[in-house]
Amino acid sequence: MSEFSGIVSELKVSRGEIKADGAVVKTTDKKILVNVGDKPVSVAPTAKGVIIKDENFEVDVFTELSLDGGELRIGSSQVKLAPSVVAKNLGVAPQAIELKEENTKAVYKLKVNETRNLFGFIPLRLTKTLTTDAQSSDILDERLPWYSFLTTR
Repeated sequence: MSEFSGIVSELKVSRGEIKADGAVVKTTDKKILVNVGDKPVSVAPTAKGVIIKDENFEVDVFTELSLDGGELRIGSSQVKLAPSVVAKNLGVAPQAIELKEENTKAVYKLKVNETRNLFGFIPLRLTKTLTTDAQSSDILDERLPWYSFLTTR
C-alpha cells in the first residue's frame, strides 16, 4: 500500500475488482499488502468476495474494503487488529473467520470448535461463534448451538 501513497488517495477492494480513484481493475489474482496495526496482511479480491491473509489465517469479507491513508476499513469502521492478533489475544484457534461491519463497528466472527460433554458424560465437539471487536479484540457476543444447554464443559 505504501507504493500507492501520493499516487491514489483511496483503494477499494471488492468482489472481483480493485478500484483506485475511479479506475477499476477487474482481477482475482492480484493482492495488496497493507499493515493492520503492526502486522502485514494481504488483501485480495476473489470471485466470491475479498480474502485477507494473515499468517495461517484466511478471513472472508463479503462487502467492500477500503484502504485509505494506510488504514484498512470496512464500511466506515477502521480495522486496527490483524486476525492473528485477535486469535492470540483470545487464546483460540478459529476454524473460519469473517470480517463484517455491525452497528458501525468492524467485527471478526470467529468459528471455534469446543469440546463439551452431552448430558455430562458423552464427549461432543460443537462449534461456537465469537463476535469480537476488530479494534480491541473484546468479545461482543458468543453464540452456541441450540442444544448447548444439554452440555457441560
